[in-house]
Amino acid sequence: YGNPKVCNDEHVQFAEHFKNNTAKLLLAPVMHILAQHDKGVFVTDTVLRMSLTFVNNCVEMAPTYKLIKPNLDWLLFRVIFNQLCLNDEEMELFNDDPSEFVRKVHDPLEEWTDTRVAAINVLQMLARYRLKDTLPRIMSFISLTLVEHAKAPLDPVNYRNKDGILVAIGALSPVLRENKTYKVQVEPFMLAHVIPEFASPVPYIRFRAFWVVEYYDMMKWKNESTFHAILQGCLNGLRDKSIPVRTAAATSMKMLFEKPAAHDTIRPILKEIIQEYFNLMEEVDSTTILSVIQSIVMQFGDELYTFAPQMIHKIMEQFAEYSAEASTDNEADEAAFSACECLETVMHILDVVAEPHPEMLAQIEVTLVPIILQIVSNGEQCYEYIESILSIIGFFTYYPDTISPAIWSLCGPLLHALHEWAYDYILEFTTPLLNYISKDINTFLSLNHEGVSHMERLIMISEKALVHDM
Repeated sequence: YGNPKVCNDEHVQFAEHFKNNTAKLLLAPVMHILAQHDKGVFVTDTVLRMSLTFVNNCVEMAPTYKLIKPNLDWLLFRVIFNQLCLNDEEMELFNDDPSEFVRKVHDPLEEWTDTRVAAINVLQMLARYRLKDTLPRIMSFISLTLVEHAKAPLDPVNYRNKDGILVAIGALSPVLRENKTYKVQVEPFMLAHVIPEFASPVPYIRFRAFWVVEYYDMMKWKNESTFHAILQGCLNGLRDKSIPVRTAAATSMKMLFEKPAAHDTIRPILKEIIQEYFNLMEEVDSTTILSVIQSIVMQFGDELYTFAPQMIHKIMEQFAEYSAEASTDNEADEAAFSACECLETVMHILDVVAEPHPEMLAQIEVTLVPIILQIVSNGEQCYEYIESILSIIGFFTYYPDTISPAIWSLCGPLLHALHEWAYDYILEFTTPLLNYISKDINTFLSLNHEGVSHMERLIMISEKALVHDM
């Protein structure tokens, strides 16, 4: 309500008053809180985050920015930069519980509570709206800090500051990639200060270097050697001893897989790369890894089709773990989401395999049919998976010349589920059911489930549909 540019029309008058009067009054105590924190006085993370959020809003508005500007160096290099740097709590989590560290890095809910994210938002707002005031200062500060780091890279103060610099470079990527003045400096910076850190003796700095790469994955490098240095660094990072480093390297490769320049390097070792991703999935719960596997499948489906049964087997093992956790804990929304992502990844694989290589489906169904039967038998407890399951069955009932006995064994339970608890998905059921009937009407008419013939069940469903629609 306090910014006339974004509020509703009925709140404009209030917003104008807030911007020109109230916000200026509130800014002083907020800056005092930040100053107290800078001096070592205890301030809760919630208060610190909310203070930074208020400053973030004040940067855009001219009346409040005039009050901020005289203190800009202090705000940038004492308040914001200190929040960007690695802290003791993060280092402890990184070393003692790397899987939890990875979970927090990829958890979108953390953005609502993380003071670093709040500081990044202020930095980005300053770079966006006050570029001439801020970016030259920031780049000068970065240069000086990197000089100090080079003198003693293993000194804890120096490598923590290097971490803060890398976070700043990642956060400023939208500006640095597009601004003509700074765009030309990105590639030399990557070559001098990011790529070498792929081999840093400090694991956390290796992690942060790969983290930065993800923010520049769409960058067009002047020298092809820069791209290949990043690619090779990420491939090496997949075998790093540190779980967070491996995860950062794995996620940073998502866009690299889509670049034709990478394909000749990747193809000979594609199966080994896939195996590294599956190994990583066993150590961390991250849907980001699944999204990268989806990207690999979309780019290299033709080369991977012989490996598809093993891939789906591994993915469904993960699905079983996620779905079991979701079924025993009503609060495990993250596990349910991860289970859905597993099914989504299976659909990506089937999408590139089923049509050109329908012969592979017989090997794949060995893994999928028992799990699908279990899902359909569990009833409404597995409601969130039924749409994906129906899409998966669609591949097995459409592409092969004949439907296998194992896939026929799913028809009865599907009809039962549609009649009893999954009626809302009647349209999604239509495709596999039509495939069953059109491919082999005689088998459809001859089968039954729990003493009720498939035809009889279909008539019951039709009656329910007519009554429901009326």
